[in-house]
Amino acid sequence: MPDIENTLKTHIQNDQAGSFVVIVPTDAARLKRQRELVGYHPNRAVANLRVYTLGSFIQRLYDQVRPVKLHISQGVQNLWLHEIANPQSDNPDAYRYDTFRPNQNVPVSDSTLSLMADTINRLKEYGEDTLNIGNSESQNPTEDDLVRIYNNYETKLKDRWIDEQSKRLHLANTKNFGSLMSGAFPRVNLVVVEGFTVLSKVDIKILTHIAKMPNIEVWFRTDCVAENQALYKNITDLVSQFRAVNANIDPDYGREPERHQHYANNLFRTDNPRVTPIADSHIKVLEPADRSEEVAQIAHLIQKHVSEGHCKLNEICVASYNMGQYERRIAEIFPTYGIPYSLVERLPLTRSEVVKAIFSRLSSRRVPLNDTYFSDVEPASHTSRFHPNEFQRYVDDLLKDGAVVQHILNPMLPKNSEIVEGEVEAYRQFKRIVKELCGVLKSESERSRSLDEYIEKLHHIAKHTNYQNRATTKEETVKIAPQLSELRNLEFNTVFLCNFVEGSFPENYRPDPLLPDHSYRTEEEHLYNNRFMFYGVLKSFRERLYLLIPQREREAELIPSPFLGQLKAITDVETIEVANPERGSVPGFLSTYGNHVWTTPTASNGQFPAEIANMRPLIDHGVAIEKSRETTHEHLAYEGVLTAGTLLAESQEQLASRRQRTYSVTELETYAKCPFQYFVNNVLRFRVEEDETEDELSSLERGSLLHKILFIFYYNRREREDPPIGRCNDADFEEAIQQLDEILENASEERRGQRKETPIGENNLFWETDIGKLRVALRKWLEAERVYDLSVVPRYFEVGFGPEGEPRNPESRRDPELSCTTPISIGNVHMTGKVDRIDIGNGAFNVIDYKTGSSTIRMPEILSGRSLQLPSTYRSQRNCSMIMESQD
Repeated sequence: MPDIENTLKTHIQNDQAGSFVVIVPTDAARLKRQRELVGYHPNRAVANLRVYTLGSFIQRLYDQVRPVKLHISQGVQNLWLHEIANPQSDNPDAYRYDTFRPNQNVPVSDSTLSLMADTINRLKEYGEDTLNIGNSESQNPTEDDLVRIYNNYETKLKDRWIDEQSKRLHLANTKNFGSLMSGAFPRVNLVVVEGFTVLSKVDIKILTHIAKMPNIEVWFRTDCVAENQALYKNITDLVSQFRAVNANIDPDYGREPERHQHYANNLFRTDNPRVTPIADSHIKVLEPADRSEEVAQIAHLIQKHVSEGHCKLNEICVASYNMGQYERRIAEIFPTYGIPYSLVERLPLTRSEVVKAIFSRLSSRRVPLNDTYFSDVEPASHTSRFHPNEFQRYVDDLLKDGAVVQHILNPMLPKNSEIVEGEVEAYRQFKRIVKELCGVLKSESERSRSLDEYIEKLHHIAKHTNYQNRATTKEETVKIAPQLSELRNLEFNTVFLCNFVEGSFPENYRPDPLLPDHSYRTEEEHLYNNRFMFYGVLKSFRERLYLLIPQREREAELIPSPFLGQLKAITDVETIEVANPERGSVPGFLSTYGNHVWTTPTASNGQFPAEIANMRPLIDHGVAIEKSRETTHEHLAYEGVLTAGTLLAESQEQLASRRQRTYSVTELETYAKCPFQYFVNNVLRFRVEEDETEDELSSLERGSLLHKILFIFYYNRREREDPPIGRCNDADFEEAIQQLDEILENASEERRGQRKETPIGENNLFWETDIGKLRVALRKWLEAERVYDLSVVPRYFEVGFGPEGEPRNPESRRDPELSCTTPISIGNVHMTGKVDRIDIGNGAFNVIDYKTGSSTIRMPEILSGRSLQLPSTYRSQRNCSMIMESQD
């Protein structure tokens, strides 16, 4: 058999690199292969070197297709599916895809739409036509709805647009493939496909088209030992398809016989006589208590191996079948050990800070987030309308006038280049999707659209558009592989495999949630693929492989991966322990340093970690204060004991001034329950504002709205001298209900308009539901008031005392007849507050406090002074969700 590697070497040495194409699985493998091939040239300079990933190779082929179709991104694809699945409510003839809705009045969710996009793309990837799924006799309504959505989506694509998977499907089914290939690569007579273990049906069809061309020689190079079907079954099936079209097969690619052959021959194999396990001191098993300790052990071992000169940082890789649950832990723990790492995350565009700032500036309806990324700029009115070309110019001018690029680059670049790199990428992607959206809308119609419509569509596209956010850009870093496929064709000195537990690796098989009866890969194929990934891990290290098996996740006990037993059947694997892994981290150093200085009279002169060296005086000061509190008592001010001097005088003056302050009942209750919370809230004034819920009334909004409604209702009735509710006839009572409904409508609309963040539409279902519940509660309350048989009648409402607003202004929600600005003094404490309602009559009165919850105040809380407001008790005869109690 010819040696294909020597053939490639000869081509390069003869300056004939343009005569062949090499196709590899990943971008990392592409860079590695380019370095290897360039190294064959005596001058290490090669012109026309063509090493492609499969995606870039297919794109170059598709560029030859005529007529040209414009590419749509994943974001626009999801936008179209969203619009198809959620037709406008004013179109009565539109089909409603109820099988995908949790409720008829709720739109199809984003997560369901993403599943639809994945299913449609996968069907195309595997060469299947959705039109053949579902028919008039189908018993599966979900399947039928998916077919309708697919057909509508293909109608929108028409002859003008094409998505990524449709490109591949078109190439796989084209009748003039030879002319496309010769047009894209006119002098190529050799195509080498290397390192693939999984290929979709359409990709296989494209590559086998090339193999059938008489003037092109094709080599398929992969790692395949046909005798071990337990490991290689998927690979042998793939190889057989290329062998059937007379492609040359190199089954030894990527496998070093001396190091990998034992695994290749015996891993997972059951048809061989018992294999004697070989001693392999390079593979270790670690059993950390949980995933946080798992990352700490990895960091400790990295620090140990690098400091002892065993390897460099860039020769280390941390991998997992799914790295998602480790990214945050790595981001928190690795820096405390001083370990730089490289993790390229693909995040939704809406996670970018600069993109958030841009969205907040696009319309006058929105409240700008901050000035970090923008100079002063005036957005367009939310009532503006734009032609697509005008909207694109508007966005370009807004970004230019706001000097967004300058704000990204200056002054962050010198210290935070990795942040800048991610935000620049996000900015570039945002401008691209604006251009794409405007192009799509212009092709559909030349009409003008509202600014809000553009923003809504753009935001949906941004949610489904990813950008690369790098964790660091330092040259020498630990490689974090987000997926095991990243390890293909790569090799490291030391590899850590996280989460080596059952259910995570091998991953549990999950059929397609929308088309469970049309699986693209069987459970058996899924298992073989996971097995080969594990074999890939065993090939990816030179000196050390650590398999980490966390013992618990919260309360659940984790079980080691069944792959461990298969490995131990052919290899002796050592289980080791890592004692005190935190000792190399900053927290570990501080713990050791604290123990030292606590037991010695003077601080240590030892070296501090570089990242906290400038904090040494503060740390020493903190230790001295804690020692004073416990033993020496040299710093009495930190124990609350003020000694003579300026500090004592200032403190006494501030304390004296606080005796003259006027306090609210809520402040006094807070102080009684937790003095520290009072100190943080009212002295330091550190408060966390309650987030606005997106569509619903928050508990704070609900209480405020009810108080306002009841005040306006009673105040107006008193001013008009209407009869008390308890003495109304039927006609007067119906009129009172109408008054209450009108006040509720006006007050809720005013509150809806005051929302600072995302505005709430007039027909928002969640908002209308909440207001409807309030309407029902208020009517039940009014009915209860009518039968409330007491001699007193409502007279004063929101009676305020103390300096809060203007007591004679009814808009301040303080009763002008009885409210006053003079605080009430109890002992030497001045108090301000408000009484919700006072009923009077026949020499008696009721003081009423409205409650919108059902919490009960206990007598010990009243007697101890921790609760100063009126207690409330639920009375079942009120039979309404809004509880209002009274006390004489």
